[in-house]
Amino acid sequence: MFAYYIDYDGTSYGPVRHCFKIAPYEGEMEIVALPCYPTRFVDDPDLVKTLQQEGAKFRDCITKRHLSYDG
Repeated sequence: MFAYYIDYDGTSYGPVRHCFKIAPYEGEMEIVALPCYPTRFVDDPDLVKTLQQEGAKFRDCITKRHLSYDG
């Protein structure tokens, strides 16, 4: 299954295409039991909110510049 995720290379961040491999299985399976699935299927609104907050913290960390001066 091909999907996109957001990655940061130290300079910029953006979408990266990745092939996630899901082992074959028989019958039907709940989508949330798979190793990866779209976030629209997440049942826990707190998890989605937490992930959004963590993303905002990360964005803040990479956009702020910490400098020092001696002399």
